[in-house]
Amino acid sequence: MQYADNERPSDVLQVWIPSFGEDHSMGSWRDLLASSPYRAIVATPVGLEPGATYRPTVSMTNQLILLRRLIASVAAAMRPDKVVVGGFS
Repeated sequence: MQYADNERPSDVLQVWIPSFGEDHSMGSWRDLLASSPYRAIVATPVGLEPGATYRPTVSMTNQLILLRRLIASVAAAMRPDKVVVGGFS
């Protein structure tokens, strides 16, 4: 799973999930990461990565499992007090 990370020191982790057809590299997400006072990541669902030549079919259940593992990995490293997940569809 590809994602962008502002790596900002914070006790809050924001996790953003773009709508289908968007990805973590788009300008609006880069602007959000740059302006956030919190640690923030934008995760692109597997199969929707920019420039991918192979796009596997991944069920929504498996997308959510992968997203949970990404969040757990980042949270384990930074140990935030709060994790906030948001998305657009």
